[in-house]
Amino acid sequence: MKSAKTLWILAGCIAAACAGTSHAAGRKQAVDVKAMSDSPAPAGYVLSGFEANDWLPAFAEGTEMKVVLTGGEDGRALEISYNLKEPGQWVSITRGLEFPDHDRKAVEFLYKSDSQLKNDLEIKLIDEDGTNFGHKLPIEFSRTWRKVHIDLTDFAYWWGGDPVLGKVKQVAFAVSGGRKGAAAVDLDDLRLVDSLKKFPPKIKSGLVDDCESAKDWIAEAGEGASAKLSETEGKEGKAILLSYDIGGGPNWVQISRMAPMELAPGSVFSFDLKWGGKKNVVEFKVADNDNSTFGKKFENLSNAGQWQEVRVPVSELTYWWGGNDNLDMAKVKGIWFAISQIEGGQGTVAIDKIELTPGK
Repeated sequence: MKSAKTLWILAGCIAAACAGTSHAAGRKQAVDVKAMSDSPAPAGYVLSGFEANDWLPAFAEGTEMKVVLTGGEDGRALEISYNLKEPGQWVSITRGLEFPDHDRKAVEFLYKSDSQLKNDLEIKLIDEDGTNFGHKLPIEFSRTWRKVHIDLTDFAYWWGGDPVLGKVKQVAFAVSGGRKGAAAVDLDDLRLVDSLKKFPPKIKSGLVDDCESAKDWIAEAGEGASAKLSETEGKEGKAILLSYDIGGGPNWVQISRMAPMELAPGSVFSFDLKWGGKKNVVEFKVADNDNSTFGKKFENLSNAGQWQEVRVPVSELTYWWGGNDNLDMAKVKGIWFAISQIEGGQGTVAIDKIELTPGK
């Protein structure tokens, strides 16, 4: 590969940010767009043309790493030369790059490599609170540029922050795994493009979740609290059941489900709810793609142990945190139910048949 004036980075320190490690959950193959017979993805939004050597390097102790500018497909590219001397070592580069939006989007980039070590190339997306979402693909030997297309929905939560990817603030590439040895990989033309996947239409009205299964829901708990999701007998069929213990101090638990929606000012959420145990606050929340979170609290629920219908007009949701105080109603990404403290202790909340009535 073409060489340039080099910056040698000798082993001896570990940069804590952006290590390429085995924390990754699962592996999905990226799409090689050149191998597809369909028309290519749109040109998209250029995140980095790699025209400058302005990415922050990091590496495991004992490795060698060299980052240089080299010839790209059109202009310049970035070459990462590395020498992994022990199993489990890694090298990475990171740069501040903000995504304008990642709803129904994908990332594309070009790479080529002289490696036959069966290393992995990782790409990581890091949001404002340090949440890392990542994707791995095997580095294949290629003297010509290969275009890689990775849908944002194929990135998995790896570590940090919380399991929800907010507004992306940083992007990292890492080399990890495979056999030890020296090789190089060149990167060029990183873009944010439209997804090639076919998505179901956004929910504007009708059933959001029939709550027959808890498989699409995620449970979270504050430090010292506990939350468990299961299924129970519903008002009709089954319902999802949150069993929790928030102890005696200020604490919280919550469950969430991603469900892209398009709301109107007059839209109304409705659901059936049954609670038991200690009396606490039930919260209903929605968030848009930049994590602007709006919600409503129910502090005076009565009739414990009985099903009751709850209606939440979108006009009654107020700004709580994240993003900004303007809910993008065309890009609502999901719903949350949370429990915060009045009496604390243990309790249950069952939810059934979540619906959205269209606004006028």
